[in-house]
Amino acid sequence: ARELHDDIGQSLTAISVNLESIHRSGAVHESAVPRLRESIDVIDNALRRVRELSFELRPALLDDLGLAAALTWYAARFSECSGIRATVTGELPGPEGIGRTVETACFRIVQEALTNTARYARASEASIHVERSNGVLKLTISDNGVGFAVDAFVGPGRSTNALGLRGMEERASAVGGRVRISSEQGKGTQVILRVPTTPHSSY
Repeated sequence: ARELHDDIGQSLTAISVNLESIHRSGAVHESAVPRLRESIDVIDNALRRVRELSFELRPALLDDLGLAAALTWYAARFSECSGIRATVTGELPGPEGIGRTVETACFRIVQEALTNTARYARASEASIHVERSNGVLKLTISDNGVGFAVDAFVGPGRSTNALGLRGMEERASAVGGRVRISSEQGKGTQVILRVPTTPHSSY
């Protein structure tokens, strides 16, 4: 997120500034002005998207107020963009947090799960439920969508198209956690993440 915002964002900004300067100088032949203006617009749109992506990857709320605020914000944003009603319930971690690495992994897994809901589930509702017990954080992301055949996408012989599901598993594993996915056609989907928040806790 930082590299997107700082490195790529700054490069795009520099290009946009240079093109604007060329445009104002009048050094460009009149026939090329529309193309120059179009190029500036394309770069400005790309810069806006880079900023949005960097914020979604690592929202400032996650650093400032912790996982609870970031999840609540994202659920509201998801509802607005997708039309799927999303709620956050349970024992939400406070601003003191559970460690930045764990918070980021949890946030990204929730993002991926809800993205899959929006793309494939044809759901009207989704929920994120948070529980903390004995040094373990449990997040359950559920929807009331059409469901799917889990065996075709999770475990040995799974579809090579299941990159999102694999990404959730890898993110969980990287912080010592695990993801379990359960679904039944016509009965929705649950993604359950368990991750230890203390060095000696066990899920």
